[in-house]
Order: sequence, then C-alpha cells, then structure tokens
Amino acid sequence: MKARTALLILLGLGLFGASSASAQQTNPNPCPFNPAVPCMTIKIFNDDPDHSIYPVITVGQKGPPLAGDEWMQAWFQIKNKDLATHTFLTTVNYRIYVEPEGVGIEPGKNVTLIIPLYTQIVQTPTFPDTFLPNQYLEWWQGGRLELFANDKGKGPPDVLKGFRTIRGQVEFRAFGGVNGGGPTDGLPKCQGCLQPLSYYLVNANFGSWEPFQLFEFTLGAKVDNTRKTLPDDVRLTLNTENVDFDLSYVDDAHFAAAMGPFGNDQVGYVGTDKKIADVQKAINDFLKLPENLCADGVSSCWPQLGTPRAGKPTNPPKISAPLNIFQRLGGSAQEPPPDVYPLLTRDEWQKRQLWKPINLLRQNWNTYAKPSDRCPRSNQFCAALQDVRQLIVDNYNHYLKLFPPCTGSPITATEDDYLRHAYAWTPFIEATRAGEGCLNQENLLQNTPGYFEPCENVPNKINCKFEKYQRVKLAFDNLNYDLFPDVFNPWVKFIHGIAPNVYAYSVDDAVGNVQADGTGFIVDVGSLANLENKNPASPPINISLGFDPISALPQFKAYRICQNVPEKEKPINPSHAAFIISPNNPQSCPVFLIDNKTTPQFYTFKLTKEPPYQKEDNKWTPNSAAVIDCTGNTGPGFQPSSPFWCCTIDNEVNKTGRGVWAKTTFDPTSAHKSQVYTVTTDPAERLTSAPPAPNRACNMGQ
Repeated sequence: MKARTALLILLGLGLFGASSASAQQTNPNPCPFNPAVPCMTIKIFNDDPDHSIYPVITVGQKGPPLAGDEWMQAWFQIKNKDLATHTFLTTVNYRIYVEPEGVGIEPGKNVTLIIPLYTQIVQTPTFPDTFLPNQYLEWWQGGRLELFANDKGKGPPDVLKGFRTIRGQVEFRAFGGVNGGGPTDGLPKCQGCLQPLSYYLVNANFGSWEPFQLFEFTLGAKVDNTRKTLPDDVRLTLNTENVDFDLSYVDDAHFAAAMGPFGNDQVGYVGTDKKIADVQKAINDFLKLPENLCADGVSSCWPQLGTPRAGKPTNPPKISAPLNIFQRLGGSAQEPPPDVYPLLTRDEWQKRQLWKPINLLRQNWNTYAKPSDRCPRSNQFCAALQDVRQLIVDNYNHYLKLFPPCTGSPITATEDDYLRHAYAWTPFIEATRAGEGCLNQENLLQNTPGYFEPCENVPNKINCKFEKYQRVKLAFDNLNYDLFPDVFNPWVKFIHGIAPNVYAYSVDDAVGNVQADGTGFIVDVGSLANLENKNPASPPINISLGFDPISALPQFKAYRICQNVPEKEKPINPSHAAFIISPNNPQSCPVFLIDNKTTPQFYTFKLTKEPPYQKEDNKWTPNSAAVIDCTGNTGPGFQPSSPFWCCTIDNEVNKTGRGVWAKTTFDPTSAHKSQVYTVTTDPAERLTSAPPAPNRACNMGQ
C-alpha cells in the first residue's frame, strides 16, 4: 500500500533534550482533545439498505527490522545521531472496534473517527526507548480497516460477538497501558457512535475467512530533508496533510465500497457504489463460470474461504485470489490449507493436485516460464513470463550471497517458490526458521544485480537507472492485465469488472492506490453520495510551482483551488512545491497562489480545457501556454506583475516569453501507457511592479 507537519506540547516532552530533537513542527490539524498532537479523520457511511456494517481498525507493530518508527521520528524531528536509539518501537498490534455489538452502523447511518498520530500510554516516556518499547501507540502508518457486514437486524458476525476474549487478546483498559498505566484521553475518538470505542492489544490477526473486506491506509507521509528545510542534523519531517489508501482484493474478495479522500475535493475515489448484494452476486456468477466448475460440471472448484475444517465455506462467499493460494505452497508445505474449500486431501496437496483453475495457472507457469520450443520468445506471452521468472531466479541467487548479514539459513528454492514470489512480486528474504532471514531492503527486486545501471557513492541507489527492472515490471503488469492471449491471472479481470480502480494484484498501484493531499479518508458502502468527489480516481493535473527553498527570494506559501476565499487556502510544502487538481472540468476551477511578501501578492490562472494537453513542447511556448487563461490577475491582492507572471511575451517575432504552460507525457512504466498531465509555473515575482518594455502581459487562452 504508499509523504507528511506540528507546536508540540506533550506530556514528557522535556525528556527530548537538545541532543535528541530539534524545534518542533507546526500543527495545522490539532486534535480537539489534545492540541499538541495532529489528528486525521475517517468517515464511514452505510448506504446499503440491506446490511449493517461493523468497522475494525488494526495497526501493526513498529520498529525493527526497520530502523524505527519513521513517522514518530519525523514528528519529533529526532536528530540523525539519535535515530538508532529513539526508535519508538512497538511490539504489539493494536485495534479499535467500532460498534462491535448490537446493530452496528445501520443503513443510512454513519460515524466519524478522529485519529491522533499517536497515543502516549505511559505516564513518563523514557529514552532511549529501544530498551523500553511500547511507550506510544502510533495509529497512522500501515493501518487496516477491516469492514465486516451482516444482514440488517441479524447483529454482528460471530467473530465479533466474542471479540473480548478470542485469540488471547488483552483488553487495553482505561489507565491500563502496557507499561504500568498511562493517560487514555489521547485515544482515538468517535462521533456518532452508539457505543464507546473498544481498544485492544492483539497478538493474532483475523482469519482470512472471516466476513470482512480489507481497506488499507497510511495517514501522513515522511519527507526527507533533501531540500534542507530542516537543520542538517535532522533527516525527516512529517507531512500531516497527506493520505494514502486503497481497497485491496490482493488476497480475497467478499464485498465492496467506495473510498475517497477527506479534505480534498480534487481527487476521485477508488472502489464502487455497488450494493453488497450486487457484489456477492458477481462473486457467485464468477464461481459458476464453466472454467471454474469441477469435473461434475455443477459445483465450483474456484477456491473459497471458510472456517478451518468446518466442512463448508463462508456464506455469503468469500473467495481466494491465486496469490493467496500460491503463497501457501512453499517448498516444504506438507499440509493442505484447512480454510480453503473444496478441502484437499493431504495426498492431493503434496502432489500439487490443486483446485482446477488454480492448477491450470501453475501448469502454465511450469510449462511456459522457461524458454523452450513450446514457448519461444517470439511469443509475447512467453517472453514476458520468462523475463518475470528470470528476475525472480536472479533475485534468489543474490539472496543466497546475503548470509551473512542475513540471519539463519537460506531456503532451497523450488519452482513453487519462484511461482509464489512472482505472483506476489516480492524478493527472497525468508529463512528456514521463522524470525530469521534478511531485511526487506537488503534484497529489493529493483536492486537485483543486472537490473539497474551501476552507480557509485549514491545512498540507496536513488539516482541509478532501473530501466531493465522497469521493463520486466511492465511485462508483469501486462501479464496481469490479460494483454496476451494466454491467461496468467483471471482474478484481475474479474475484480476490475466489479470495480475498475482497486488493488487486484500485488502491485496494482496504477489504478488501485491513491496518494493525495488530505486530512483523512471517507468510506461509503453502497453509494457515492457522501464522497467529496464523485468521479473515479483518474490521472490528475499536476501543478508544479517554480520554487527555490534555499533562496531569500519571494516564495509561494499557499494555494487556493476553485475559489479565492480563505476557507479554501492550503499551505505549500517547501519540500515539495506541487499539488494536484482534478482533470474534470478545470475550466470552472481556477488556481490561486499567494506568496510570502510582507504584503502577500496573489496570482491566478485557469485551464481552458480538460486534458490531454500539448505533447510536442517541453517548455513555455505560445502552443504550450495556449490553454492557460490569465485574465483573472486583477483586483485586491493582485499586483501589476501578477499578469506578467502568468504570461509574458518578450519577443513577438521569435515568439519567446515565459509564464504558465501545460504538457502531456506518458508514464513509460505503466501497462496502461498512462498519460501524465503537468502545469508548470514560474517562481513568485521578485517585484510587484510590471517589467519594462518590450515585455507585455498576454492572456493566452482567454
């Protein structure tokens, strides 16, 4: 699943000495119950007339094998020399149950969750916290919204009826924190809930067969101090007005909803407005397709999930993706999955006599993934499949050379191991024993030797060229999107038939993931009525501002979209002077910019048409500026230089000038050959006065 700022007056703040943290960040979205901490908002609406819904939010442990919780390190602006000790380690998963008992969120109802960046759960934090973990629960990074549903009036699903005691969970009681008790007023809050939120520390996840659909999110984003907007000895800051989310069908499918940003009406949604019953009907129809039926021609042999060894799958059906099955294969997996139906015998599993449609995919891999006369490279499907397998094999061979520093013993890979890593698009990092192996960053797929152009003395290879890796990744996307006559993953086509812009396979970012400015997200089951933007997420228009954060020249400090009113104003991040606007009807949505002069100067432009824009010009020309309307640069706040900033002609004969211009490029890494729309501006004007002749302001696309 996939960048993020605050005055911090915190219980225990004095323990962050001058050696540990720099000046704190500003906090544009303070929590109403603790203004020292930033908050995000999650709104959940139920517009399905026949079902009640029961949200559960689970957030995972933070810290090693990573260097630490980078969101907390960024918020507290921990200095570089202290990152190894100020890890903010969390060794537990923590969970919020929303309306877990009774009627849940009934049709036509909604709740609003206020989510702080963190909750301090000890009275006095002690550093270095490497030795005292679990002093904070950080709620923003790597969250899962597991949305359960049941027929209206039936109450919660069985798994939630016993949520207080199942699986050894320990309730996080008031003043009952992990390390001896602490304040609880910093916990997430709910507006509109009939019951108080229930908080738990958990040592087990929900079984994949349970009747929930998975939504993934990360709130806020870390920003590296590459532009030196922080002191040199601080590596990270936190952007607290960025959200990253998706509706995930990577492992399974049960029902659907629409998901969009909160606090950003320029970005569309992922998911669908289909009712739960409509999605479940689509799943039943998929199970009955001729290619998914068993030999008897009646029962379905596409794998369905259900309570382990209960004899029947979940009803309504929850079905498994091929990736979920292949992940269970592994070279040493001897027992058949107890929660996948129809149940396989031990003999069938060991002989890899899998469910018919899954077995076909495995046989295709074994037949075509190696070069042979049966599958020559002149066949595009064969070439793509063989390139994908070769990357996985090369990554495995590199992995064998990493012990040490990797711990334990490497696995001996079988063809099934290559298969499962290919479908998951993951590197080899495991070991023969659980808890050992490599860190993920030690063997990233893109860093497989031979798949990038060597570069020297560049940390993390950030400036290397990964052209060969990108070619193979594009081949993998093409396989998943069924762009060849042979079938690699029928799951993707089925899922995108339900909702075209959701995560249907492991790296389906191009259509499934949204990362955008925002102060939270909205989930609407069965409708689009409560989303801020009711258009599907599509390639936005990127506004790239002329900006030099190091200079003392005037800089843009804020922007407004569609209306030049204070309520629309948002700050410009000096580490990333850019934002996006909707590609839908930009003609009615001008952009306004404000600089940081003592008396702020205003600037504006408007696009006269929807994209695409000019492709040939990669700079300001009369052609590339032809879609920019500059006529709005008059009135209070605007200065004589504002229209010249928008468009200046300095030579009528040679058609030279400067100002705002637009272009269209193509994303070479996209299987869809996605278009990228960019509008580029000059920096803020140094002077408020108009430039001397022969320069003249022009209005271009008025």
